[in-house]
Amino acid sequence: METLYIKNFGPINDARIEVKDINIFIGAISGKSTAAKLIAIFKAISLRSKITFTEFKKLLKEYNIDFAVNVDTILHYINENVDIKVDNKTVLIISAEISNQYKINPIYISAERLFFSTVSQSIFSLINNDISLPKWLIDFGAKFEQARNAVKKNSH
Repeated sequence: METLYIKNFGPINDARIEVKDINIFIGAISGKSTAAKLIAIFKAISLRSKITFTEFKKLLKEYNIDFAVNVDTILHYINENVDIKVDNKTVLIISAEISNQYKINPIYISAERLFFSTVSQSIFSLINNDISLPKWLIDFGAKFEQARNAVKKNSH
């Protein structure tokens, strides 16, 4: 079982999320994107043997959820291979040995309405105006292009 506990982080006061293969967050209450981004971050961290608090804060900033980690903040991610806890400005990772065969590189994909069509129509304008794009978007764009090229190559 895979679980994420979030306490006093950004818009989330207290949450326990059972992480599945596919997770869909719907509703008017804020914190959906924060939870989804934390899942992607913790899945990425679970592939490491250690991470400093400074490196963790850098990941939060890259995913645009650079909220304060206060004394009362707890972020705790658990799956069958790793237990990661962030609190009081420390990151503790307890991990089992995992085979490279099962390692993945998770990414966060925004589900904003009309997101992809808006970006594809505006990409040259963004580049022309030297507007920086979030790391998750750049990562997704690279993987999307690789997949699209592979599909085109295999369909010929």
